[in-house]
Amino acid sequence: MSLPEIPESEATGRIAEIYRAILDATGLPSTNLVWRHMACHPGVLEWAYDALEGAFTGGAFRVLGAEIASSMPPPAMPPVAADGGLDRAALESAASVMAFYNRANPINLVALSALRRVLAGETSEAAFDPPVPADDPLPPLPDVARNVDSETAARMESLARAVNDAESALMPTALRHLANWPGTIVALHERVEDLVASGALTADAESLRESAADRAGRVPLAVPLSGRPSEATRHALETTIDLFVTPISRMIVVGRGFEAALRP
Repeated sequence: MSLPEIPESEATGRIAEIYRAILDATGLPSTNLVWRHMACHPGVLEWAYDALEGAFTGGAFRVLGAEIASSMPPPAMPPVAADGGLDRAALESAASVMAFYNRANPINLVALSALRRVLAGETSEAAFDPPVPADDPLPPLPDVARNVDSETAARMESLARAVNDAESALMPTALRHLANWPGTIVALHERVEDLVASGALTADAESLRESAADRAGRVPLAVPLSGRPSEATRHALETTIDLFVTPISRMIVVGRGFEAALRP
């Protein structure tokens, strides 16, 4: 399942400004799908960023996202050997893709948890002025794969169902990048099957969601200057949060294990 979005290359005006502000605040090189999808609904991304701007610019999401990512060790996955059409350069490129999502997804999970609090009418004046970590810069993401063979596409669909824990599966953009090296999709598919069978994927993802919700309680939240959202805006935001929270939490588990497996 693909979602409508406004890509960075097509963003203009206030949408482009918000994309840039999120990147500046998080230190990421690309805007994630959750924000690009919100931008498709008139006024929705604008309202959400208005509600969360202080937490973004103050570094709260960046710090709390790093906290939940380090709150549990990555799941053990067998190392991916440089074979099956994969050389060390390909494995390192795939690992860099996973490094991007492993930094971005925890940030987004905490931000969505905080946004849910705002929609519930919660406010907090608790001071939170964390030192922003000096993260190593991430390289730009490669273009998503455009021509995917049928076997790789089938594995991607199976992975999407596992990551979403649903039959109607949102395709994680990370898989579309990894498809540039089909052997990595094969390797990831095998490892995720084991993770699902063991129950570790579900248990760890649930723990991450609880951790993100708990940390969202430390985020200072003010009444948005734009006031309460319209019913249409509220519905779009609640639908987006519900759509993304589970796959993001499960992709954090998958991604951290796979990045470790890709690197010696």
